[in-house]
Amino acid sequence: MDKLQLIKQAIMNEVEGYEFYRLAAEGAKNPSTAGTFLTLAKEEEKHAEWLRTYLDETMGKEALFELAILPAPPSPEIFRWDKIEEEDVQRAMTVFSVGMQMEKASFEFYEKGAEQFSDDPKLKELFLILARWEKAHYEQFLKAYNELKEDFWAEQGFSRF
Repeated sequence: MDKLQLIKQAIMNEVEGYEFYRLAAEGAKNPSTAGTFLTLAKEEEKHAEWLRTYLDETMGKEALFELAILPAPPSPEIFRWDKIEEEDVQRAMTVFSVGMQMEKASFEFYEKGAEQFSDDPKLKELFLILARWEKAHYEQFLKAYNELKEDFWAEQGFSRF
C-alpha cells in the first residue's frame, strides 16, 4: 500500500470510529456514559485531523487533491450495526465489545503502518502516537467490558464458581 492509500485508510478508520462513538452516545441513557462516548468521538475526529494536517504540511495541497481522487479503500468493517443490542447492560457490553475490536484493529493498523514507512520519521512518529492512543482506548474498553460482564452475570442469575 502506498503512503497516500495508507493515510486515506487511516482517515477512513478514524471517521468510522467517530461515527460509531457518536451513535453510541446518542443511544446511551446515562448522561455520563453519553459524555464518555462523545469524548471518544472527538478524539477520533482529532486523529483524522492530525492525519489531514500531516498531508497538508508534508505533501502539500496536491496530496489532498490526490487523496480525494484515489478510490476509497474498502471499509475495514471494524464494527457491524447488527451487533448493537437494545437492553442496557447487554447494549453496553456490545458497545464495549465492538469498541475493543475497533481499537485493537486501529492500533495494529498504526503499528504496521509505522513499520511500513520507517523512511518518513514524521509519519512514523504520528502513527506510533496514534497506535498508543488506540491501545489505551482498547485497554479502557477491556476493563469496562470485564466490569459489565460481572453485572450481566448477576442480572442473569449466574454465579461464578
